[in-house]
Amino acid sequence: MSMLRVLHAELLKLKRTLAFRMVFVMPLLVALLQFFALWRSRKFGADFKLWETLPTNMLGIWAVFMMPLLITLETALLNGIEHGDRQWKHILALPIPRHTVYLAKFVVAQALNAASTLFLCVLTVLAGLAIMQLRPELAGSGPVPYGRLARHAALVWLAAWLIVAIHTWVSVRWQTERRVCNAAVTVSGRGRAGSWARTASKPFQKTRISSMTIPFASGW
Repeated sequence: MSMLRVLHAELLKLKRTLAFRMVFVMPLLVALLQFFALWRSRKFGADFKLWETLPTNMLGIWAVFMMPLLITLETALLNGIEHGDRQWKHILALPIPRHTVYLAKFVVAQALNAASTLFLCVLTVLAGLAIMQLRPELAGSGPVPYGRLARHAALVWLAAWLIVAIHTWVSVRWQTERRVCNAAVTVSGRGRAGSWARTASKPFQKTRISSMTIPFASGW
């Protein structure tokens, strides 16, 4: 019961932060980038497959760039209230196990990450369907691979558990935002999450990415 109460308290505190809004803003940026890249393309190759290229690029940008940044923001915002109001001594003095507090923050951060990844999948489908309507040459791209998209998006999400755990600890340990951001750059720069998520997304890449897509997508 103590765990449920702590989770409820964490969810209530989300109303005072931007963490919930960022769940929708970050995937929207990725979707808009890919939508306009495909829409403004002059020509598609004969071997271009929309439902292989689009999910590959979307999950690639998400796993390597946007998701680590989102995790950094979420964990910093979730713990910023306690740091700002100096409530840690009060919270840790409550008659609940300390590990419950830390675990609740980890669960909430991972839940926000899951919601954001799910929203990215929805935007991927919507962007693909819109491109099929706007570009007649792609109208016969076939049905949406819902199962495969959901499966590999779930693998990308699972690959981020370690990053969520690290940033939860960093944001609890330090109040200074600079240190939290430095940790994010270190983890992202070494590409740990990107390499794991890249492995999860590789089944999508059965055709060559055309030159009109973003440059780094060709490495997938």
